[in-house]
Amino acid sequence: MKPKMICKIAIDFIMTVLLLLLMARQITGDSAHEWLGMGMFVLLAYLGTKGLQKLNARKKENKVLDIDLKQ
Repeated sequence: MKPKMICKIAIDFIMTVLLLLLMARQITGDSAHEWLGMGMFVLLAYLGTKGLQKLNARKKENKVLDIDLKQ
């Protein structure tokens, strides 16, 4: 597997474990619940920015193709 895919799978696995721990608030306690929530937010924000970068690159490619096709 490519390293990029391994990274994506690892992040998905970590987020799944964090989600399960977040749902067990009585077991983990309030302080750990807050820290786990912040970790989950950071991972979601990281994945969101990666998706936006890919989207912006696609928009640029489409714009170049549109200009080429019009000429």
